[in-house]
Amino acid sequence: MTILPLLAGAGCFAAGWATHGNPEQPQAITPAAEGKSKTRPSSPLQGHGDELLVAWAARVEAAGNGELESLALDLAAEPRGRDLSFWMPLLARWSEVDGAGMIHFLETKAPTSLRSNLLPHAWFAWGVADPDKAFAAGRNLKAEWVCKLLEGVAETDPKKAADFVYKVPEPHYAVYAISRLLVAKAPELAEGLLSRAMYDGARWGIQDAMMRQLAASDPAEAITYARRCGIIGYDPVPNVIAMIASADPAKAIEQIEAMPSSRAKALSSVRLAAAWATQDPDKATAWARDNLNGPALHYSLVAVASATGRQDPEKAFDLLLEAGPEAGGDFFKVTDYSIEPSEVRAMPDIHKISVDLLRQMKETNAENARRFVSRKLGGDKWSSWAKEAGIEP
Repeated sequence: MTILPLLAGAGCFAAGWATHGNPEQPQAITPAAEGKSKTRPSSPLQGHGDELLVAWAARVEAAGNGELESLALDLAAEPRGRDLSFWMPLLARWSEVDGAGMIHFLETKAPTSLRSNLLPHAWFAWGVADPDKAFAAGRNLKAEWVCKLLEGVAETDPKKAADFVYKVPEPHYAVYAISRLLVAKAPELAEGLLSRAMYDGARWGIQDAMMRQLAASDPAEAITYARRCGIIGYDPVPNVIAMIASADPAKAIEQIEAMPSSRAKALSSVRLAAAWATQDPDKATAWARDNLNGPALHYSLVAVASATGRQDPEKAFDLLLEAGPEAGGDFFKVTDYSIEPSEVRAMPDIHKISVDLLRQMKETNAENARRFVSRKLGGDKWSSWAKEAGIEP
């Protein structure tokens, strides 16, 4: 495994680390133990920008086992030692020549301010470099870290990752966590993973990954697959429609038009309108007006208003007024399930959305919000929602 190609992904790792907060300035730590390389330049990082990173990666790739710990010690003592993009080539190289030594160093000698951030990426790198040894050493890690290890294994050998995933302490958590990566690399593994799943939570990740892949390549087959999933907690067909619509609303419309009249068709129509609204709210609204009626039209208009309210709350509120305060029917809630379907939690709620939009108007311009309420809102429900938002006509 060569190190330089890993630099293309190093920025992504660094960005992910930054979202969890940069660690504190690392403390200088003791030199390498006796017997290790004593070649310790005053600063291992000379230069700027991409050239510095490429030069550092080349230096790491040429290093022997004894030199890698010295490089790690120097990097840990550098201000730029907080930048994960410098650690990625080092972890990749170290995992090739001495993965166990790398883990031991991070667990015992790395500054505590770096340790918890570096270890999961080290397990990932070791999983890439030597799946069998890494898994033997790390199979009983805490769930979040064993998933990183399995992701690394999957990069090198998806089939081996699929075999390993049911050998960890919390296999259903792990299979859910790495399912999208496994399916993307080796979709033929999906059926075998599903056959070992014992409950919905273990299946959803695999099935969702398969549906996403098919939605991008074969929308009709994605719908067929969704219908075969057998998930009792929710209907997956509308989810697939949203996946298709995010890339191509016209293809999603084709699939909806091919559906018979059903709850799935109504739910799919609302999901299409919501997904399309993020791209072209006017076209989404026009389609809903031309093709839907009753509760399906109501919820679709409310969904478009919810998706577009931040940009133009008054225009969005006009859609709520068009939809009306009552849906006139409810296909989100059903009575033939032993559990409440998850669609209920995603149902567009005109009450909540109305109050949120009115509060946004008030925060932007209280007088304009008051005039809007006086001019357009009448009736007990609208008036009570305006008062809830703190606006009196």
